[in-house]
Amino acid sequence: MLATATEMRNNFSHYLTQVTDENKEVIITKNNVRVARLVPYVS
Repeated sequence: MLATATEMRNNFSHYLTQVTDENKEVIITKNNVRVARLVPYVS
């Protein structure tokens, strides 16, 4: 799943739920460049 930095700022709880509850990965972009990933924590 892709999300812009602005979308992450405005909807962080939504994306956090996607990662924690649905085990999805979110790739964060800034100016159409991939800059970070939000992934589930595995212990």
